Amino acid sequence: MRKIIFLCLGMLGVCAQADLIGELRQSAIEAREEAVGVTLREPSSTFAFGPFASLYSDGASGVGFGLELSTQLRDEDALYLGFHLAYSAMPYLAAGSVTGFHFLPTLTYCFGKSSARSMVQFYVGLAAGAAFLQEAGSSGAYFEFLFRPGLRLGDFDSAFLNIEPKLGVLASRVVFMPQLSVAIPF
Repeated sequence: MRKIIFLCLGMLGVCAQADLIGELRQSAIEAREEAVGVTLREPSSTFAFGPFASLYSDGASGVGFGLELSTQLRDEDALYLGFHLAYSAMPYLAAGSVTGFHFLPTLTYCFGKSSARSMVQFYVGLAAGAAFLQEAGSSGAYFEFLFRPGLRLGDFDSAFLNIEPKLGVLASRVVFMPQLSVAIPF
């Protein structure tokens, strides 16, 4: 529990640094817009990273760390296509530990328009792909599907927090994977 608290505090520190970088970037963009006389396009891609927990229907549990890269399909839409990579570990099983690598293409829709005045944005997404699990000397590839409702909090120009209570299926087990991640637009 202490490690999770330290991870969350570290992520908040990253957000504060990203906020400063975002302010400097915005100042540079405004200066360039004045000099060139054109309005530059808003960032349409994000890079997110953060820890998650895994709670399975058979009582197993574990932790992991995920990375996600997503990009807006068209400027006028709030639809994002991305890719989620994750590493997970379930060290507390009676049969031994299980480790996994997850490769999931994602599709996410953001509700409302993010703006400087808005500090909260809801989104919903889907992720489906392969999870490669290894346990007790054997390994295999399994289908994974996740429903990803979420909430974005923060300054959408520099960095924000994603709070995502993912729910889905991994192999034949129902899984609940809440994740807290820091996202940086670019």
